[in-house]
Amino acid sequence: MPIGDLASVAVLTSLTSGTWTELSAVPTPQEHGFDHLDVEWICDFRGTIKTALQVAAAFPLGMQYGSSDFWLRGGTPERRGGNVWTFKAHYEGRISNTKPLSVRMQSTQEVFSIESLTVSGLFTNAPVNVRECSPSVEISYVLVGSSPPTNLVGLAGSPAVSPAVRSAVWGSLADPRFNYPSGWVFTDVDSDRIAGAKISGTDAEVHYVRESWQNFASQIPA
Repeated sequence: MPIGDLASVAVLTSLTSGTWTELSAVPTPQEHGFDHLDVEWICDFRGTIKTALQVAAAFPLGMQYGSSDFWLRGGTPERRGGNVWTFKAHYEGRISNTKPLSVRMQSTQEVFSIESLTVSGLFTNAPVNVRECSPSVEISYVLVGSSPPTNLVGLAGSPAVSPAVRSAVWGSLADPRFNYPSGWVFTDVDSDRIAGAKISGTDAEVHYVRESWQNFASQIPA
């Protein structure tokens, strides 16, 4: 008899009636987004007949995997013969609370026309197309037990990672147009929330949060 079959027989004969037993667990770290954990469970219901819906109901979305930071996001029941069922569960969360931040950097450009602009040493009262470029950064992370910082959107602040910003080039303008707020501004927040998540049986918020920040010069040509 093949080793795999022998192992299966050993597992099946050792099952406690009506109790789910873990067959395998495969964690997969992800650089962007939640880490993944795929677990296969098995249960022998012996003399009790179960339907696929009844088996699936034993694994509600948001169910916590033990005391870890993983929660159920999907799964598939499968009848293995007799009243033996397996359930292939897909959990998402984080392998460790030291999961690093995910950081993406880019830049944006605003182009606007000025009918008359003077820049010392370059031109005087000339029509100019101004290209104002600024860096931006997206910072993503797993947030457990609290809400995303939506109350800070639109305010100036300090992102967890701040890319280098060029020196101001418009400080000598006689009649500038001011940006408010300026500097690093929290422009947007996006969240992927795990539905039904619980911690130790209590409802809890679990999010994968993406913060968007952009740097604005304090003044530009009017």
